[in-house]
Amino acid sequence: MWSVFIGIESINEETLKEVRKGFNFSKVLKALEILHKNNIIVIGNLIIGLDLNATEMDIKKEIQFMKHVDVDIISYCLLTPFPGSETLKDLEAKNLIITKDWSKYTVFDPVMKTFQLSPKILLDLLYYSFRELKILNNWRGIASRIVKTRGLIFVLNPIQLISLIKSFLKVRYLFK
Repeated sequence: MWSVFIGIESINEETLKEVRKGFNFSKVLKALEILHKNNIIVIGNLIIGLDLNATEMDIKKEIQFMKHVDVDIISYCLLTPFPGSETLKDLEAKNLIITKDWSKYTVFDPVMKTFQLSPKILLDLLYYSFRELKILNNWRGIASRIVKTRGLIFVLNPIQLISLIKSFLKVRYLFK
């Protein structure tokens, strides 16, 4: 194994308890430490809108805080309560779902509001998080872990490089 995706979901202990995640942020930090000692690249994900009472400033602070967490690549998505889930039932009961158009349930389209934030603000916060991503600032750490676990030939493979460049070009507008 050379990389792992961790659903950090929130840095707020109360939010994690409320959504019954069964772990806390200190356990996440310990897991990150162990993974990095073993040269494993960590991709961590935070969910915007998970805390239904968070303000815009609360979420921006959480995004800024994540810059200081030892994650190689951080990703963000919007809370998306999938059909049949307890989350969907809970949000429907609270009248927070704004659409039943299942084609919008992509984790990048707002399908709900929170008690504090409109769907537009949630989407604006997602775009804000993309602009604040630290992936480009941590390229040395990522490259070092890839070389240690996969070897230099993997990194210098022309097919891998072309794929990486194409992927970046598709989303480069998010980093402006």
